[in-house]
Order: sequence, then C-alpha cells, then structure tokens
Amino acid sequence: MHIETESATRPRLDPALLSLGLGPAVALGMGRFGYGMLLPSMQADLGWSYVQSGLINTANAIGYLGGALLTSAVLRRMSPASAFGAGLAVVVFSLLLTVLVRDFTVLLALRLLAGLAGGVVFVSGGVLVSGAEAARHRRGFYLGAYYAGAGSGLLLAGLALPQIMALDFPQSWPWGWAAMGALSAPLAIFAAIQARRIDPHPQGDTGGRRFDLRSNAGILAGYMLYGTGSIGYMTFVTAWLSNGADEGWRVSVFWTTFALAALLAPWLWQGLLDRWRAGWAFLALVGLNGMGSLLPLLPFGLVAVLSSALVCGATFFAIVAVTTMHVRRAAGAADRARAIGLFAVIFGLGQAIGPVLTGAVADVTGQLGAGLLLSGVLIVGGALLGARARTQEAKQT
Repeated sequence: MHIETESATRPRLDPALLSLGLGPAVALGMGRFGYGMLLPSMQADLGWSYVQSGLINTANAIGYLGGALLTSAVLRRMSPASAFGAGLAVVVFSLLLTVLVRDFTVLLALRLLAGLAGGVVFVSGGVLVSGAEAARHRRGFYLGAYYAGAGSGLLLAGLALPQIMALDFPQSWPWGWAAMGALSAPLAIFAAIQARRIDPHPQGDTGGRRFDLRSNAGILAGYMLYGTGSIGYMTFVTAWLSNGADEGWRVSVFWTTFALAALLAPWLWQGLLDRWRAGWAFLALVGLNGMGSLLPLLPFGLVAVLSSALVCGATFFAIVAVTTMHVRRAAGAADRARAIGLFAVIFGLGQAIGPVLTGAVADVTGQLGAGLLLSGVLIVGGALLGARARTQEAKQT
C-alpha cells in the first residue's frame, strides 16, 4: 500500500503556480459566491421569492456543470493555460454585463454563462496545478492554495460589497456587480499571463491507470451531497445574517472572516492533504464544514456567526483539494483531466439542486433557518458517504 509523500526538501514557492489561485478568486469568489452578498438588495428591489433567488444560483451551478463536462473536450483542442485564460475573460464579461440587466430570464442566462466559463477555469487550472513539475514536492500545498484562492475573491467582495449595499442608492445591487467586474478584470489578466508560464506535463508522469467509477461511488455521492448543502448555505447565509438593524457590519465581518480562514487553509491542512487517505480527509473536513454551517442557527449571536465563518472558510476549498489529491492517487496522468472534471460535474449537480431546495424549504416553512438546517444535514451526510474512499483508495494505489 502506497501513500504519496513529500520530499524532505522544501524548494522556494513558485509565484506562477500561486498566481493561479486568482482564477478561482474571479470564477468562484466573485463569479459565484459574490451573488449571495447582493441577494438581499436584489430580492427587495426585484420582488423575488426565495425560490427565484435560489434559481439564479442554480443557473450558475448548471453552467458550472456544463463547463466541467466540456473541459475535457476543450483541452483536446487547446492547452490548459489557454482554456484557463479564455474562461476568465468570459466570467469578467458576464459580471460587467449583469450591471445593465433587470429581466429575470436574462439574469438567469448571464449567471449560466458565468458558471459555464467558471467550470472551465476551475477544471483547467486544477489540471495545471495537479500536473505541474514545480508542484512536485509540495503538491498538497499548491492544490490547497489554488482552490483556496477563491477566498481572496471572497475577501475583496466581503470588504467592498456590504459597504456598497449600505450606501443610499435607489438601486445599490448593480453597483455591486460593477465593483466585482472592475476588481476581477486585472486579477484575471494577471492569472492568465502566469498560467502560460506553467508546464502541465511533468517528465515521468505518464501513468495510464483509469479512474474507476464503481469503486469511487461513495466519495462521488458524498461530494454531491456536500455540493448540495454547501451552496444552500453560501447562497442564503447573508439573508439569514441580514435579519437585523446591524446587518451591514455583520455581513462584512462574516465574509471577511470566511475569506481569511480560506486563505490560511493551505498551511493549516497541508499535512492532511499530503498524508491522509482521501476517505479520512474527506470525512474530517466535510464533517467539520457541516457542523460549522449549522452554527449560525444557534442562539449565540456574533460568536456563532464568527465560528461558522472560521470553520466553513477553513474547510470549504480544502475539500476540493482533497478530491484532486485523491484523483492523483486513483488515476494515471492521462485520465486525470476526465476525473477532475467528473468531480466538478458531481459537485455542480449538487450545487444546481441546493439553492432551489433550500429556497423551497424556506418558502414552504416560512423559516429560512429550516432551509439552512437541511443544508447542514446534507453536508454531514455527504461526509459519511465519502468516508468509504478510505478502503477503495487502498485497492487502487
């Protein structure tokens, strides 16, 4: 039985590889999760129900699913770096165009487009990092840093958007989309340039082992439940926090704390990512995330809110790194793009269901807390299913 370990040497960090994290910052931190911070303003101005609010994020998740499905085909026609850069350009375009739109159907289409491009960005960037020669000695750290890069987008959005929402504008939410587009553009350009400096095909990594669907069914099902619950939490936690006169600073503190915890996650979980079997790592991190997502429901005020932000922020993107490390151990280099894309598709399926499911429960019960409770329960259930990867991975490596 073999466990991938790191060399005792610790070469200097590669700035180009670290810069790839700006891709998820744009595609996810702003392109997907920034919407949750604008939701209360959009809901009030446009008269949406919770189901309609959830559908907007579901459209984004469906687009992400389509992008993840298409990425393997895209990478047969262009390099991962080219796909990464093109996807970022489309995400930025969709953010800026949203400023001009009020029609629900057109907004759905734009969120679908942002998700489609974001899926291509996320998977192609993951392929770059998982295969880069420069990441060989610290692959767990670089994967964690790549996925946690979304935290930098969340940090920028968490600092800027609540302040914009607090201004006395007749319609503040278009200014929020404009801010995200303006912040995303230079980050996307820089990340796309750095991606072209990375060789995604390290010498000696030519294994042909296929990723077996049957023996990985447990972790795939668990990842889908995690996607369903986590996006419900991410979509509606801002609306939950906004039930009060002090809503602006609470929302800002929550998302800033979440983002800072995400940025620290690569250092926090490096040993776990490099040495733990995927099942144990998945159980630990997803289980923690599920418990953290339930904390805002407890009657402990700001303590519960900040604790939730810390726990969920520190684990949210690290869980994606766990699945990618599992792919490296369970599939040869020739099949990794397909396997990484498969995990992204499964996650996208869950995220397409989550916002509408959470919103429907909130509408039916009249209690947003009931929807958030369901989200947390789904995440914990996913953790238990994913633990099966412990024995399955041992058979494959």
